[in-house]
Amino acid sequence: MISAIARFFGIDIVVVALVVTCLGSAAISGVLVHRYDQARHDKVVADLRAAAATALATATGRVLAQERAWIAQRDQMETDHVQTITALAADAAAARRAVAAAGGLRDPGARGKGGGCPISVAAGPAAGAADAAAGSPLSGEAAEFLLAETDRAETCGAYAQLGHAYALRVKALRDEQAAGGGHD
Repeated sequence: MISAIARFFGIDIVVVALVVTCLGSAAISGVLVHRYDQARHDKVVADLRAAAATALATATGRVLAQERAWIAQRDQMETDHVQTITALAADAAAARRAVAAAGGLRDPGARGKGGGCPISVAAGPAAGAADAAAGSPLSGEAAEFLLAETDRAETCGAYAQLGHAYALRVKALRDEQAAGGGHD
């Protein structure tokens, strides 16, 4: 075939063979360069994917550690709150027993059925204690109302303490997280 091309163009067969060899070499060289470039590209993409996977694993580990810390804080606060509410209920029950043992709640500002006279401050503390013991008893409904409101105030105080403790713990966790790396 090379000799037919050489005769057609009137060129020496060596020149035709050289041109065909150069064209073949150029084609093979192009294919090899393309494969080399593709291999380099594939390696860069693989390296980027590996780096992204490592960064994702690191970030995921950090997020999971933070989430575990928040869950542990929440669980501890819930346990503390349940203990506080339980202690408040026990204290309230003890206070009710003490009130019942003392004969109920009394109005230290009232005396007898006529009532209405204030406690004498000029007579001193002993007279005030005697006046308070002499005060008229509160009705069961009034005493129950005061005890219930006391219980409610103690419970509100416990919730306020829980909210304050939560705010402080959240701030501490956020400060710790900010100091521990922030965003990469």
